[in-house]
Amino acid sequence: MKAFIFLCFLPVVLLGQNFSKQKMEKIIKELDKIDIQEQDKYEKILLQTDELYDLSKEADYKKGMVIALTKRALILVHQSNNTSTLKLMPEALSLAEEIGDYKNRSDLLMYKGIALTMVSDYDEARKCLGISLSICDQFKNKDSLHSAKVAIYCVLMDFADHGAKATKDKVYNDSMRYFARKAYDEATKLSDHCHVKKRWLGYTLAVMGSAFVHSGRIKEGEQYFDQAEKIIAKADDQLSLYAIYSERGRLELISKGNKEKALDYYNKAYRLVGHRPRLLEPLYKLYIEYYQKTQNTYMELYYLKKSKRLADSLSSENQSALLSQSRIKEKEAIESYKKVHDNTTDIVVFALGILAIGSGIFLFFYLNKKHKPDHQFSMEKNFKEVSGEYYPSPEKIERLLDLAKRNDSNFLITFQDTFPSLYQKLLNMCDEMTPNDMELCGYLKLNISSKEIATYKKTSVGSVDNRKYRLRKKLGISSETNLYIWISEIA
Repeated sequence: MKAFIFLCFLPVVLLGQNFSKQKMEKIIKELDKIDIQEQDKYEKILLQTDELYDLSKEADYKKGMVIALTKRALILVHQSNNTSTLKLMPEALSLAEEIGDYKNRSDLLMYKGIALTMVSDYDEARKCLGISLSICDQFKNKDSLHSAKVAIYCVLMDFADHGAKATKDKVYNDSMRYFARKAYDEATKLSDHCHVKKRWLGYTLAVMGSAFVHSGRIKEGEQYFDQAEKIIAKADDQLSLYAIYSERGRLELISKGNKEKALDYYNKAYRLVGHRPRLLEPLYKLYIEYYQKTQNTYMELYYLKKSKRLADSLSSENQSALLSQSRIKEKEAIESYKKVHDNTTDIVVFALGILAIGSGIFLFFYLNKKHKPDHQFSMEKNFKEVSGEYYPSPEKIERLLDLAKRNDSNFLITFQDTFPSLYQKLLNMCDEMTPNDMELCGYLKLNISSKEIATYKKTSVGSVDNRKYRLRKKLGISSETNLYIWISEIA
């Protein structure tokens, strides 16, 4: 009887599985046709990636899960959603490596490198981009190989551009030209029937022009822009045209003094940029520079406000992404530790031995310390604090206080660098800590009063007290406990 029932339901089960497979194949084909310039379709694409991921997970189809996560990362990066991009990376990269999917693993590492560059984690970003580039050599399809390398070299040029702006080091200008040349060389190796060849050739020529302009070689830069514009016009590549128009606008303003032509280029670039925060930010700065030159204070203030609003939004997103990356690193370290130390019995015995020795040493010093005069203990403690063994240098504290007073967006990152152990302890205590929570903890550590915080943040004392109340709830601190004393004692 059981066999009969099984045979009756078998066609239904097989039909359901076949439907799911067909559905997954259809979504994958649609995702392969993504045109990243069509911003109005981003939300639809994200919904498709969610559906593909769920169907693939249910069917234990890991390739489908990797494709879904990779396409999702592509859209998130273009939306400047660095937090979400970094959060999906551990699972996506692990799956891609497990099934030997070199193409998607390389793409994922590139997107991770972009996100890390945006949040100024340059060391990790460079590492990701280097690995992404080396994986490309495993590709069997030559056009896929060269196309991937073009994309990575363009990202590396963007990386060098960020480095140049952050450090003012001229060596980054040389790196920009080097990566631009490498990107162009790879684009020329694409076969004629490759549908993205014209787009890549146009974009890399535009990138070359930008690299030469940044290093002061304006005539050469303009020649590359001329070549790029001819190719891009045929390829209908809006992002490349945006790059050319914004650079040419600045050339007209600064080098030629042609203000009308400069504004015309900026307006053309603005119409192409759409809702891409990463591209809007530098364009707003160009508008500000233009209206300063033309002494139009009203329009200058207008774009200053827009620029500040966008910069604050991106800063908050980047700080959130850094928190996310910090938690991911911590989790990876724990998992790595577990893999290395498989023999738990030996570890426990060893740990108990260390604990016993440590307890003996502690007891010895504790008993001796009881006989020391209080003032001597206080002098030793102060000496250690001044020497930097317990506390950061006065210069670092002054720097942190200055950032707090100016309500500088770099306060949180500097707080993390200045008090790394405290920062980590707070994360360990509650994994739901937001950048705003961590910022408040930084103010508390610096012993800044509610009134002063309100002044720096341009808000009310009541608003600051509400933040403190929410922090207490999140960390489980009673109302009787003094927050300033509490935070000074935990690290």
